[in-house]
This record gives sequence, structure tokens and C-alpha cells, in this order.
Amino acid sequence: MIPQQNRLEFYERLGDSWHELADILGIPYRAVMSFARGREPQAICRWLIERGRMMELPGALNLIGREDLVELAESFAGGTGLLAATAEQSKREAHRPVILRWKTQLGGPIFATPAVAGGVVYISSYEELYALDAATGAIRWKTRTGSHSLGSPVVYGGKVYVDGGRLVCALDATTGEIKWKTTTEGNVSSPAVAKGSVFVANNAHAYALDATTGAVQWISTIEGMPEAPAIAGGTVFICADRHLWALDVTTGAIQWKMSAGERFSPPALSFGTLYLGAKSRGVAYAIKGTTGIVEWESPHIGKVWVAPVLSPVSVYLCSSDSNVYCLNKSTGEIRWQTPTRSFIDTPPAISNGVVYVAAPDYDLYALDANNGEIYWTFEAGGNFGGGPVVSGQTVFVGNVDEWVYAVEAV
Repeated sequence: MIPQQNRLEFYERLGDSWHELADILGIPYRAVMSFARGREPQAICRWLIERGRMMELPGALNLIGREDLVELAESFAGGTGLLAATAEQSKREAHRPVILRWKTQLGGPIFATPAVAGGVVYISSYEELYALDAATGAIRWKTRTGSHSLGSPVVYGGKVYVDGGRLVCALDATTGEIKWKTTTEGNVSSPAVAKGSVFVANNAHAYALDATTGAVQWISTIEGMPEAPAIAGGTVFICADRHLWALDVTTGAIQWKMSAGERFSPPALSFGTLYLGAKSRGVAYAIKGTTGIVEWESPHIGKVWVAPVLSPVSVYLCSSDSNVYCLNKSTGEIRWQTPTRSFIDTPPAISNGVVYVAAPDYDLYALDANNGEIYWTFEAGGNFGGGPVVSGQTVFVGNVDEWVYAVEAV
């Protein structure tokens, strides 16, 4: 078995040296531009694996002066760097066929989870936001926002809201016409929309903008690189590195703040409780939304980079150790775990008792939410840059090779 901990440590320690590493390995510029922001070390390893060139990694590290990483690289460079499917999983893979309803190519890589509303799929691809017919995949409109948009759009009140660098944009959901743009002081998170306001955050401030005009309603000072806000009741929750902030939805006043020794994933909310994971160690948490008090802590899972999804009784998390975990929502106890062939850094979706997971190894999985059994696996032509979304009987997902796929749900 590949030493997972060594591989994950390598990703973290490589840091900004990934630029030099990509250059010395001769990775084409177009491929480098398709790497997901913040996940470049993983992307480099995937690029080498796909070409059977992982054995070059230790030597390349020597050439760029990162001798401190050579031993780590040697521990996994002789293999694939990704967990092989277990024998048990291989048995599971005699599953039902997958039906591809349509696929549509856009004009650039896709790093975001789409949104679906009113029979339309909204998805961002670099500077452009696309609206696709959910039944056919035909492009209804596309609009250039003027700035790279890596976040997931939100549909609310006849408009589509999307981040783009320092910009927050509102577009008409039917025509794609830009209704307003608001510039912030730094690159912002994906938006959340509720109660007539659009909420975003950067590494210094959280913002509330009027959803109709884009006017700033309040600004609150925070710390850390934020994830997309989550809203419940009268509170805006923002995970920012090692901090979890609870802000008043009307004024931006800090209700409470929690700091920890690890970086938090984005949260999922249910009945006043936040469920989230840790990016820097294998732990999941349930945290009381009114106080910030930890209700339970579940160790012994991999690092969690993305928000979980919830059922009435379970929490489903995707992990860097290549597993999908199901936890008891009340206690945090592990109910089941299912291995995949890759670490997972895109958010899952759940619908009608099925959990859908898009892994960077080109595979989209459909898992039984009760026991983790694999219903089907769909292999796309490129790495998935965002998570899936389910609407009706269709799963929609995009990849970094510019394609959007519509697959029949279980």
C-alpha cells in the first residue's frame, strides 16, 4: 500500500516550489493553467502518473534544490501515488451501467460545482459564466464577467451570483445580462445568498451586499483565508484557516469566534449544528451554532478539504486518504467507509439515498448512502475540478478538460 501520510506531507511541504518543479519537468503551460488553485502539488503528481513518469520526481526535486523532499518522494514515486482499489471494491464494481445523457464542451477549464435552477445548469469557466439547457446541454447564453471566476454560482431571486477575483457579480438568470458588479479589497470566496443579501469573504473582511443593487451593507474584520460562507437563522458562519467565525447576519457583529490548531473545511448546517472537517489532520467535528462548543469529535479519518453533505441521520465526508466516510450524525461514530482510487478534494452531493462523489482520477461514483456500496462508476476524460450536483434524475458535473457531463442518477 502506498504510504499515504508521506504523500500528503509532500504536498504540504512543496509549497510554492511547485512552479519550479513543473518547469523542470517540462509540464506544458496549458496543463499548468488547468491546475486547481491551491492543489498544484497534487496536480503535478497526477500529471506524472498519467504519463508513467513518477520515477522522475526525486531527481527533479534535487535539480530545484528541494533535497529535503527527496526521501518523501522516493517513498511513493515507485508506485502510482494513489491508493489502488481494494479487492472488496473490485467485487463491488460489477454494478449497473451508467447512462450519459449529454456532454457539452465549454471554453475553458471548470473548477467549480454547478448550480441548477429552472431547468438550467449554471457553471463558471474562467472568465465566463455559462447557462446550459439541463435537458439537452445546449448553451443558452454565456457572459464574460471580466475576472477569473473559480467559485460556484448561486441562483436566487431570478439572478445568478458569482465571485470573480475581487469582483462579485450579479447576472440576469434568463439572459446573462450583468446587473451589477461590486469590487472588494481582495480575492473573495464563493458567495452565499439569503435574506436579500449576498455574503462573501476574503482574508481580511467579510461582506454583506444588497442582492438587488450590490451596495455594501456591512463589512466585518476577520482573519484567515476563507471558505464560502454558510447561513442559518440570524448567523453567517465563515471558516477561515484556523478560525471559525459566527457573524450577525444583519450587522456583521461577531457573535463568537472559535480558533483551533487545524484549518477547517467549509461547514454543512443542520438544526443549528455545524458539521465540518479539518484540512490539516484527520478529524471531523460537530459544533453548536449558537455557542461554538464542540458537540463531538471524530478522529481516524483522512484530512477533509470540502464541505460534507448530510442526511437526517448521517454525515458524509470526502477525504484525502481516498475514502468516503459516513458518520453517525449524533455521535460522530464511523458507520462505513468506501475506498476510491484517488484522494478526494471536491464536495459530494446526496439525493434519494445516493451519495455522488467526483474524484480527481476521472471517476464519478454513485454510492448507496446506507452502506457505501458502489452503484456505478462513470469515467470522464479529465480530472474533476468541482463537485457534482443533482437535479431530478440527473447528475451534473464539470472537469478541467472543459467538459460538462449530465449522467442519469440512480
